[in-house]
Amino acid sequence: MVVINEWLPNPRGADAEGEWVELVNLGTTTENLSGWAISASGGKKVSLSIVLNPGEYKVFRRVDTKLTLKNSGETLVLRDAQGKTVSVSAYKGSAFEGKSYARLPSGDFTFSVPTPGARNVFPEVAAGTPLSSGPLKSGTTLSVAEAALLAAATGVLCGTIILFAIFHDEKIHKLLFGGDPKIR
Repeated sequence: MVVINEWLPNPRGADAEGEWVELVNLGTTTENLSGWAISASGGKKVSLSIVLNPGEYKVFRRVDTKLTLKNSGETLVLRDAQGKTVSVSAYKGSAFEGKSYARLPSGDFTFSVPTPGARNVFPEVAAGTPLSSGPLKSGTTLSVAEAALLAAATGVLCGTIILFAIFHDEKIHKLLFGGDPKIR
């Protein structure tokens, strides 16, 4: 199963030199892509004539293919030799400069650190950096006041749960206070 795996619509520097599209074979058999094509929403199309082994990645660079990607509101489509759509990837809004649009294990896409020719990684998730305004619905950051309010609300909620447990579990109450948990 060959899919669009990652693409870089808005590289740092000149688009003509930095844009690329990556395919990956997620299947267990070798796939012959002769007659297949990748097309962008602007109508540009690249015909393919390669073979992809299982787990193999192939990067198609704009300097070689002349496939131009828009920096906002772009759609890529991969079609087989019969013209059947095999894979689609699209985003709305503006592409983040220097970030690739990468396929998550779920099949959704988000902006991430480019990894051309290799497995996609998503360090932004661990670092807490916004990924995108795409499928994950992130991309916003909290102000200091919002973060403080969120922390306070979380503290109140946790405190309420702890007090509830203390006053409704006789063993915990006796352990902490040495008496009957009934409120006097």
